[in-house]
Amino acid sequence: MKKGKIKKIISWIAIVISLTTSSFWSYWGIQEFFHEGWYSRSIGNMLFLFFVQYMSFTIIFTALALVTITYKKAGLILYILVGIFSAFFFNGASFEVTYLTLAIPFILLGLLFYYGEFIYKRTIKWIMIGLPLLIIIIFGTPLLIRNINRLDDGNYNTRILDCQDKQIVWAPRGYGFPNEGVNWSEAKKACARLSENGQILLKESANIWRLPSVKEAVMCQQKHSKNAGGVWDEQSRQARYKLPPDKETPLWQPNSEIIYYWTAEVSQETDEQAYIFTYDGKIYDKDIRYAPNYQSFRCVKDYTDDREENNSSYFP
Repeated sequence: MKKGKIKKIISWIAIVISLTTSSFWSYWGIQEFFHEGWYSRSIGNMLFLFFVQYMSFTIIFTALALVTITYKKAGLILYILVGIFSAFFFNGASFEVTYLTLAIPFILLGLLFYYGEFIYKRTIKWIMIGLPLLIIIIFGTPLLIRNINRLDDGNYNTRILDCQDKQIVWAPRGYGFPNEGVNWSEAKKACARLSENGQILLKESANIWRLPSVKEAVMCQQKHSKNAGGVWDEQSRQARYKLPPDKETPLWQPNSEIIYYWTAEVSQETDEQAYIFTYDGKIYDKDIRYAPNYQSFRCVKDYTDDREENNSSYFP
């Protein structure tokens, strides 16, 4: 096989690998941005999250490819530097993550671009930019429309929800409805010590409030102030809905980073994990020690008195 043909094959291998990778990260990034990153009231902060946290890999792979197609030596050096940086930045991760999926692939991809021979450079560059951008537009547009139309009535106080077979009271903002990450054990303790009005954390357990069961969580999910018609299948451990639930009041706070709530139930696999539920109705099991900023809880109790409706003091 002629040397020139081998170089062209190498170039197409580099293009396909780079384009596939940047397209994957475009799809992942736009999904995750609208799932967990869409919460700040600041446009500047939202743009920072979008470009830096969720689109950084897409930007890096695309930019490196564009540079190396035009300036091979400079591009190869950049690929090597990014690979070295990845090795240092993710030094605490496993060898497979740090080197086999990041550092070494960056360097190898740089070598492929360096030794490849590119024709139709302008067309290739437009494809490298256009395909990831098209993915962002196609998959991001319906998510953008959904998110900007979310209901937020500004009332994060005590809420009584019609959960199909019964009414359930959800705690007001405060100790029983915090705006920060909390692990499962601390969530259970907080609910057990929560006062009747949900605004004071008692010294000892009163057991007035509790974490919701998985079934209650599913049956209480809302969409535009309407019950989503959630049904929990105990055997398959799957939730089904008539309406797709969303991150809206009265159950959720749209401008909060929190997108997961703990339930009271431990996993069927191990008691070191407990079930959480998401604003879009999914059920997962997570390590009970897990407490990222986006995972918290909201205490509940059964509705027993009409006076609950009037108990809506806000607790910051």
